[in-house]
Amino acid sequence: MKIAVMNGSPKGDNSITLQYIGYIKNMVKGHEFEVINVGHDIKKIENDTTLFLSIMEKIQNSDAVIWAFPVYHLSVPSQLKRFIELMFEHYRNGDLKDKYTTSITTSAHFFDNLAHEYMHSICEDLDMRYVAGFSADMMDLLKKEERDNMIKFAKNFLEHAENRLPVEKRYQPISYDTKEFMPAETSKIPAAKDHKIVLVTDAGENDTNLNRMIEIFLKSIPCNVEVVNINDADIRGGCLGCMKCAYDGTCVYKDDVTGIYKNIIFPADAMIYATKTRDRYFSSRLKMFFDRSFFNGHRPMAQNKQMGYIISGPLRQLNTLRQDLESRAMVGNTNLAGIVTDEYDDSVYLTSLIQNFSGQLIKSLDEQMNKPPMFPGVGGHKIFRDLVYSLSGIFREDDRFYKTNGLYDFPQKDIRGRAFNLALRWSLKIPFIKKELYNNMSRYMIERLKKIS
Repeated sequence: MKIAVMNGSPKGDNSITLQYIGYIKNMVKGHEFEVINVGHDIKKIENDTTLFLSIMEKIQNSDAVIWAFPVYHLSVPSQLKRFIELMFEHYRNGDLKDKYTTSITTSAHFFDNLAHEYMHSICEDLDMRYVAGFSADMMDLLKKEERDNMIKFAKNFLEHAENRLPVEKRYQPISYDTKEFMPAETSKIPAAKDHKIVLVTDAGENDTNLNRMIEIFLKSIPCNVEVVNINDADIRGGCLGCMKCAYDGTCVYKDDVTGIYKNIIFPADAMIYATKTRDRYFSSRLKMFFDRSFFNGHRPMAQNKQMGYIISGPLRQLNTLRQDLESRAMVGNTNLAGIVTDEYDDSVYLTSLIQNFSGQLIKSLDEQMNKPPMFPGVGGHKIFRDLVYSLSGIFREDDRFYKTNGLYDFPQKDIRGRAFNLALRWSLKIPFIKKELYNNMSRYMIERLKKIS
C-alpha cells in the first residue's frame, strides 16, 4: 500500500517523531511510505497553491494517511494547524472520503490526549476513517517494549486500511448557524480600578460578533484595558522546536512576540483572550502565538492571576477545546474567571452575560480568587516538574525557577511525612494497634479537620 506520512513537525527531517516513522518503515515491509514535510514547508505551501494541490493529490492517491507530529502547547503545532486550515479551504465533499488515517505523536505526555482528540475529530470532519493513534514518549524508541508496541499498532492500522475494516465514528459534525450579535445600549463605565488587564485578540475587520463582544466588554469593565491584536504584531513564524531558548529564555526569532509576553502579558493581573473558533480550535495565528510562549519554558508565569475568554463560535460542541482552556488555567495555577461565547439568539441576554463576566473578573481581582486545581492541573504540574528536574541541565531557566518557587515538591522531600510513615509501618506490626487504627480509620481521618470545622 501507499502510505502518505504528513510530517507536521517544523523540524522536517530532524523531527523526533519522524524517527518513529522510520522504524515502522524498516520493520513493516511491503508498503511504500512517502513523507511530506507540511510543517517545515508551510510557508511555501501557503504561498503556492500548485504545491498545496500536489500534496492533496498525493493524499488522495494514497491508501492510508499517517499524521506524525510533536505535541505543542496541548495540541498540534501551529504549522500543521495552518495546513489543516488550507485543507478545509480547498476541501470538496468526497475528496478524502473513507480514507484510512491515524496519528503518531511524540511528547512528554502533557495533554497529548487533547492533540489526538483534535486530529481524530478533524479527520472525521474530512470524512476520513480514523483509527485510534499512538502517543509515544520522546525517547520511547530506545525501549524494546515500546518499539514492539508501536509495531503492533502500525500493523493493526495497516490491516484496517488494507482490509477496509469498519471504524467507529466518535464525533458529531459541527452544526452552527451564527446569529448576528446586536448588543443592547451600553454606556462606558468610568475607570475606577487600577488592575492591569490585557486583552489579546486576533479579531479581523469582518469578525462582527467578536468585535462587538469585545466592545461591550471594554465598556463594562471599570479599568483601563490594554488591547493587543496579534494581527498587527510582527510574528516571523511558529515555534521551531529548536530548544535554543531552553538555556536562558532567548528565542531565535527577533520579532514582537517575546516583548508582548514579557512586557504586557506577564506583568498583567488578568489576561483575556478574545477570538473565534476555526475548525475545532482557534486560528493558526493564535496557535502560533501560544506556541511561541515556549521561550518561557515550563514556568507558570500567571500564577494566582485571572484569565478569561471571549469566543465567537460553537464552543459547546467543542469539548476538546474547552478541556484545553480549562486545563491550561489549572496547570498555570491561574483562576479561570469565565468564558463567554456568542451561542445565544438573544442579544440582550448575551450583552448581560458579557457585563456579568466583566463584573466577575473585577470581583476575582479584588478578592484574589483562585481554586485548587483538579486532575489536569495536578497531573500537568507533576509531568512538568519531573521533566524539568530530569532535564535541568538543558532547561536552566526552568530549573532555577522551580527551585526558587518550591515547585520541586517531590513526596520524598517531605521528611516529616516519611518519618511518620516509617513509624506507622512498624507500629502496625503490633496486632492491637493495627486493629485500633483500621477499626477507627474514619474518625482518625477527620480528627484534625474537625478542630477547624
